[in-house]
Amino acid sequence: TLLMKNQVAIQLSQNIPFGILQFKLSDEEEAILKLIACEKEEAIKHWKQLWKHTTTYEDLLFSCKELMPLAVKKIQISCNVDEWQQFIPKHAEFLTGLPRYTWTKNQYIISEYQRIAAALDNENIEYIAIKGVCEMLDGSSLALMRTSRDIDILIHEDDFERCRQLFENLGWIKSNQISKIHYLNSPIKAHAETFHNAKRIFELDVHFTAIPGAKSASQAFTNNLWKRKVKAKNHPNFYIPSLEDRYIIAAANVFNLHNWLNGHITKYICDILTYSTQIEADQLLKITADAEKLIKCGDFIRQSASVVTIINGNVFEKFIRNIE
Repeated sequence: TLLMKNQVAIQLSQNIPFGILQFKLSDEEEAILKLIACEKEEAIKHWKQLWKHTTTYEDLLFSCKELMPLAVKKIQISCNVDEWQQFIPKHAEFLTGLPRYTWTKNQYIISEYQRIAAALDNENIEYIAIKGVCEMLDGSSLALMRTSRDIDILIHEDDFERCRQLFENLGWIKSNQISKIHYLNSPIKAHAETFHNAKRIFELDVHFTAIPGAKSASQAFTNNLWKRKVKAKNHPNFYIPSLEDRYIIAAANVFNLHNWLNGHITKYICDILTYSTQIEADQLLKITADAEKLIKCGDFIRQSASVVTIINGNVFEKFIRNIE
């Protein structure tokens, strides 16, 4: 269901075998997304709303904590310390240093990605950075404030054994954890393999398809993604998905049921808000057609455009009028 701006709740819905499943963004999630997307003079209003019903930092939703480095950086560049700190609960003073900590960790992630990429290049193995590390390499607005728990890299499945050996030589060991999802005693093959190193600061996720889900459904999209890859703006020696494909990946992750269960939706909505500043409404029509043709998720793009318009003004209002 597409909700218009005068409605209170931001709601997402999708069909599942048992009917229609709906998800509503909380007031906290809406406030932090609006804070990140707004003009500087509006920042305090949304920051105040974020903490309105929160007495301790621990009460804050996990989904909002994931975006906190972004939110704090935005509020720090929008006003003085006394203005924004008066609204946070006691014992949350550590938030002041959170952007710097996140920036430092993400610099380490980029450094490790460069080390991995150099080894892959030496072996002539094709690869693409996706998700968080992709945003950092491209230098999107506030990308280095994005909370990241892993390096996500896309390879061709035929290259996996060569990659596994290469990663082990670099100190990355494949996780032995087996998926708990079974159907008729047959384990469902994961769309990615996870690797750990001794430091355990972040993981390495090696993907065969760019979008979680049934391989047959996502392989056509992934094959197309390889053809449309582009050079990262800040690191032109590395390839990333096109802006259009990044939008589709983010939208697919917004509607991934695992993310609905684990509170990861707002992070991907935040990515979509970033993309929306670089995409015109007419361009989104083509993205919707591609998403529908390749992975049957055109409706996910339409709903994400509605969320962007509610949070960030009339960005895609023309697009919404054209599809109604």
